[in-house]
This record gives sequence, C-alpha cells and structure tokens, in this order.
Amino acid sequence: MAHKGKATSDVTYNPNDGPEAYTNPAVHNRLSEYTAMAKEVHGPDYDPRTEDIDGDVLMRVGGGKRHGRYWIADGAIDSSSTPTLSQVRARSTSASPAIRPQQDSSQHRIQQLQTQLDDERRQREELEKRMAEMFAYMQSLGAAQGHAPPPPLFPAADPAEFTTPPFAEPVQMPTSLMTCFVMIQTYICECW
Repeated sequence: MAHKGKATSDVTYNPNDGPEAYTNPAVHNRLSEYTAMAKEVHGPDYDPRTEDIDGDVLMRVGGGKRHGRYWIADGAIDSSSTPTLSQVRARSTSASPAIRPQQDSSQHRIQQLQTQLDDERRQREELEKRMAEMFAYMQSLGAAQGHAPPPPLFPAADPAEFTTPPFAEPVQMPTSLMTCFVMIQTYICECW
C-alpha cells in the first residue's frame, strides 16, 4: 500500500481504491477476493475495515498457506486460532464456499497479460474504425470538391504474396497503418 502512504502510517483499506493505489496490483485483487468471499459467508453487511480477519475465509480464498505464509495479512493473523486447510476441508459442507486452488504468480501474470492484450486489441480496433471513418470522410470531401479520390486505404493484397513456397524470398506485407496515415495527410495537403 506504498502509494497510499508508509507502512508505518495509519493507512486503511478502502474497497473503492483501484489497483493503482497499491505498489503491487495483486494486493488489490487479493483484498477484493477476500472481501467478496467474506460477504458471501457473513452477509452483504460485512465490512473488512471494521471486522477482524476471518481465518476460515482466508484459508478458503487463498487455498491454504503457501510456503508457511497466509494469502494476505500474514503478520497480523494469530496462527494458533486460525484453522489449518485440512481442518477447513473437514468442516466443509456442500453449502460452504469452495476452497480455491492456490494460484501461482505465473498464472496471475498470464491473466494480467491477457487482460492487457484484450485492452490493446480493443483500442486498436477502435482506432482502425475511426481511421476508416476519417478516410471515408476525406474521400467524400475530395469528391465534393472535384478531386480524384486517394488510393484505397487497405490495398487489395495479392494472394500469391501469402502463399510462397518454403525458402522463398520474404513475403511483402500490405501497406502499414502509418503509411495509410501519410497517404491521407498527403491527400489533404493536395486538396487545400
């Protein structure tokens, strides 16, 4: 929670804070998951800021201890009063919240990268859509002023370029996005 203040200062958990409020974004995820399961067990009025940490919930959501450490708040939990994972399993019923498997850091990183990739893909698709709209507008503007339209935004690719035999020369890819922007700018400058 270093972005909220020093560890020795009086810093409190706020569920409205996003991952950027923490030095390690995984902390926000862990606190959110603990809070969600605690509310599932204790009811929607459960407030993690005022209630003690529930060892049973902590063991369920964290999948037990990992390398002898609790999933969150390791130094703040009394080990003698917290049930072990085997005790939690023994007391579990079908109505109890599921004991989640431990997630290693590589799985967490893969999830982060997948989310980042999805965001970047969405942004790229939005930019491509905006660029196509802008190109169509420029074509209509030029046509209204009697100018010849610019070359197509994405020139048709020759299928032979993509079906080269093994060990042939490198495949020539269609015009890049940046080249299309340059073409549009050139066309605009010529029209004015």
